[in-house]
Amino acid sequence: MLSELVREGALVQMTAMSLTGEFGKGIRRCAEDLLEQGLVHIIASDAHKHNSTVRPPILSKAVEAAATIIGDEDAFKMVTSIPQTVIEGRRIEKR
Repeated sequence: MLSELVREGALVQMTAMSLTGEFGKGIRRCAEDLLEQGLVHIIASDAHKHNSTVRPPILSKAVEAAATIIGDEDAFKMVTSIPQTVIEGRRIEKR
């Protein structure tokens, strides 16, 4: 179902901690599979003001994990230029 939504133009955002394993091995494997299939466009921190010590807004570990799957350049874009493009209301180029 997700791949169909992405084909239709939906964008997918993944919480960094899903990719780094903080939510468990099963979630990490699922996150890795979604990246491999090109179904994720943005990696986000999931930090909130009330729980920034539990879920700190650190993306570097997730970018490193993503880079092993999709390469350094594409992983870095998922936390920089792609979110910026969305904020600006422009279309993103999908992998």
